[in-house]
Amino acid sequence: MNLTTGLGTQKRPLISHPDIANPAKWPKADSGRCCIFEAVNIVGGAMFGDAWDQRELTASHWPLSPIDAAKNANRPTRAPPPPSRSIVSPHNPGPSTNEAEAKSSDAHVLAFALHKEIVERARQIESEQALWEANKRATERLARAVEWLAQQCRDGVLKSHWRLASGGLVLQMLPSDWNVDDPLASFLPEGGYERWERGTAGLFKSKVYIFLERDELTKAVSTFAHAPVLVREQDLAMLSPLLRLAIKLALKNGYTSPERQQTEDVRKAEVRAAWAAAMPDVPDSGNNVEAIARVMGFPNTKAIRQGQLGQKARKRAAPKK
Repeated sequence: MNLTTGLGTQKRPLISHPDIANPAKWPKADSGRCCIFEAVNIVGGAMFGDAWDQRELTASHWPLSPIDAAKNANRPTRAPPPPSRSIVSPHNPGPSTNEAEAKSSDAHVLAFALHKEIVERARQIESEQALWEANKRATERLARAVEWLAQQCRDGVLKSHWRLASGGLVLQMLPSDWNVDDPLASFLPEGGYERWERGTAGLFKSKVYIFLERDELTKAVSTFAHAPVLVREQDLAMLSPLLRLAIKLALKNGYTSPERQQTEDVRKAEVRAAWAAAMPDVPDSGNNVEAIARVMGFPNTKAIRQGQLGQKARKRAAPKK
C-alpha cells in the first residue's frame, strides 16, 4: 500500500504483514523456534546494539527524499509570462493616489503571507527530511541483518523451517531455498513465501511462514559485539532458586531490552503464576515476588534521575529548623 507524505512523496511499508508492529500476533510455532521477524530482531540487536531501535521492521521503501521532491516541485516547467506594462498618457493617466496606496498595502500583506508560507514549508521539509534519513538508516540496518541471516541459512550454519500459513506441522527448509538475490524482498514482506507442493491433484502453491531455531540462532549471533550474554545451564544451576526463576521468566517472556517490558504489576503476576511449579516447597512471599519482578525489569535511568533531582529540590525548599 503506497502512502503519500505531506510533501507529496510516495512511500510504502517494506513489510506488509498486517500485525508487524505487534509481536504477540506474529506467526507461531513451538517455543524452541522463532518466526523470521523475531529472528531478524535478534540478529539486528546483536549486530547494532542500541542503534537497533525496534522500528526497523516498520521501515518504508521511500525512494525520493523530501528535499529532492521540493526541488522538483520548484523547478519551472515553462517560462513565466512577461510583466505587463502600462503606458501613462493623457488618455491613460494611471492609478490614483488612493489606488496606488491600496495596491501597496495589498502587496505588503501578500508579501508577509508569502514569507510565512515559505518559512512553514521550509520547516515541513526539514522535519520530513529528518524522518526520511532515519528511515534510510533503519532500512540499511534491516537489509544487513536479513542478508546475514540468509547467508547463514544458505551455508547450512542455521537450520530454517516452514509452516503453512493456515497452521500445522513445522518442516525443514533446504539451504538452497535461500538462494535468492534479495531475501528482504522475497521473505520479509509477509514473513515467508509461496512454496510449490505436490498434492493428489498435482502441484499447487501454498503460502508458508519461516522459522529459525532459537537456541541455534542465539549461539550464532554470540560473536557480535552487542550479543546478549549467554548463561549456561551448568552456571544457572549454581544460582539461587529465586535468581533462577527471575532469569527463566525474563527469557521466557522476552524481557531482553527496555523496549520489550511490561509493568511491574504484570511481572509480579507472572512470578506468582510460576511460583508453585518453580518452588513448590517455598511459601509464596510478597517480598520475594516483588524482588523478582523488580530484577526482571530494566531500570528507567531518566525517571531515576528526575526523581533524584526532585528530591534535592524538595530538600532545598524545605524550611530550615
